[in-house]
Amino acid sequence: MLVRAYELAAGKPAGTGNVPAFKDEQQVSGWAQTVVQQAVFTRLMQGKGAGKFAPGSLTTREEAIQAIYNLLQLTNQE
Repeated sequence: MLVRAYELAAGKPAGTGNVPAFKDEQQVSGWAQTVVQQAVFTRLMQGKGAGKFAPGSLTTREEAIQAIYNLLQLTNQE
């Protein structure tokens, strides 16, 4: 949803490119891999630290707020 909101607000598709490899990227479901790469490439999300994305973990309120803040900052600059 975050990437789709970015695309709608920015008026352009979220890009993909060189993104850091996460140690647990094999745990990201196949249907979500492209969207995860887009979220990281556009700087909407960064992962949990220590080189991990932690796709199976619960999202904290702080992480959700940070992602929304990143979305607002990125779409207000463009």
